[in-house]
Amino acid sequence: MFRTGMTVAGSLAVSAFASAETVVTFNSLAPNTILTNQVPGLSFSATNPNAGGSTQIKVWDFSGNPSAQSTGQQGPPWSGGNVPTNEDLGNGIVINGVNGGLLEGRRPAGDIFIDFAQPATRFGFTIVDVEGVEEFQTDSGFFLDFFSGGSEIGTVFFGNLITDDNPFYDGTIAFGNGTANRISPISASEFGASSFDRVEISLGGSAVVAQLRYESIPTPTAALGGLALLGGTVLRRRGQSVDA
Repeated sequence: MFRTGMTVAGSLAVSAFASAETVVTFNSLAPNTILTNQVPGLSFSATNPNAGGSTQIKVWDFSGNPSAQSTGQQGPPWSGGNVPTNEDLGNGIVINGVNGGLLEGRRPAGDIFIDFAQPATRFGFTIVDVEGVEEFQTDSGFFLDFFSGGSEIGTVFFGNLITDDNPFYDGTIAFGNGTANRISPISASEFGASSFDRVEISLGGSAVVAQLRYESIPTPTAALGGLALLGGTVLRRRGQSVDA
């Protein structure tokens, strides 16, 4: 869980800025918008292993696709997971479907890449409709991958999240058809690194990604600006929301 930072001014001001959380909901983007760089500080791209598969990412309206109701990407309500059954997730993002299809439904569906303009220290998200053993077993090949400067710093398999002797285990997660699960933010420090600048989300099928949550390292300008504003007071920094 992210916590609201409270830091004494002066030499600790940079830490205060580093602890601010950003939440991306995609709500201000129209459904079916092709997503590239419309979200400040982030850029998006995709790969697709399927013949003729799309490498476009588009905005997904969870409540506006009745034809997806039986396939697990329509809600609320959700059929399980750690997200409250009737929670409105806003919009999400998917790998576009073939020949105008709703979303890529073949297995594997492909990879979503998220690049950060400023190095990030933590990243989490919500994922809808991850199901079946081929998607979340530890050796399945569908996972989160973190990169810094083009080099991989760490990997988390979806199966790691439901294996009780694994460092990334979360007992609240329950994958399955139509489920919605919030993946708690994962820190670069858990891989022995200070930050990352790219995250890869590999999708086993027609899953939807929503509610990105991350913390970025502030630029020197932002940190110095914070020092000027703080003076000798105590800083209480709350997370910001990007309704992109």
